[in-house]
Amino acid sequence: MSDKHKGILKAAAVNAENHVRDKLQDIENNAIEAAKKNGMTVYQPTAAEISEWKAKSQPVYDAYVKKSGALGAKVLSAAQQL
Repeated sequence: MSDKHKGILKAAAVNAENHVRDKLQDIENNAIEAAKKNGMTVYQPTAAEISEWKAKSQPVYDAYVKKSGALGAKVLSAAQQL
């Protein structure tokens, strides 16, 4: 495949990824609002709770990186940027 065609495919993939991410966020927000409107309590953890959860989860991340190597570390790093 030519570099030109690779570039076209890469650009299309990035556009698709961004579109899906934006739509997913809309779907999640709509689901939360629907839950609230239907009487559900939606709990938002505090920053301290999130920090504690991350600390308690660290062994899982460490094991993942150990088993998946450099590529796994790269994937995990990208996920943590979201």
